[in-house]
Amino acid sequence: CTGTGEYLVGELDLNVLQATISDAHHVPQGTVIVVDQTGTLLAHPNFQLVEEYVNVGDLAIVRRGFQRDFNLIYWHDGSFWVGSVSRVKPTNWIVIEEVPLLVVYSPYIGAILGMALLFVIIFSLAVRDFSLQLQRKLVTPLVYLSTCSDALARGDYSPSDLRLDDT
Repeated sequence: CTGTGEYLVGELDLNVLQATISDAHHVPQGTVIVVDQTGTLLAHPNFQLVEEYVNVGDLAIVRRGFQRDFNLIYWHDGSFWVGSVSRVKPTNWIVIEEVPLLVVYSPYIGAILGMALLFVIIFSLAVRDFSLQLQRKLVTPLVYLSTCSDALARGDYSPSDLRLDDT
């Protein structure tokens, strides 16, 4: 029933909608469902759920979907999902499309791993250079000083053969 008191009659074939989404190269692993104002499935890729009048009103995404349109990341069926909710205003139904989060970010995973590897390489080189500088500026003079002190303690006052590089 619309807001003007008129009835809206029509047929919704979610399988066609799902096929259209897949053909348009959107994420084929996603699911599109339509829910009425009571939370009952009106359309689902598994039509048996619609025939059994399954109520999904207790799902958080459905409850929040009646309040406003939004996008949400949530935990569902053992993994994270991205859900998008839109209301069909004249009917007070909501359309939910949900997609596994990994499917959404899979094109970027290779780039993220590449950047992480590059960071590790650059960090390793920086640590190596730092340790070489530390040895050159701090450890080498201390070894030179210790060697000269040991020679003086033994009574050896001859010039040392050790050379201290420019530090």
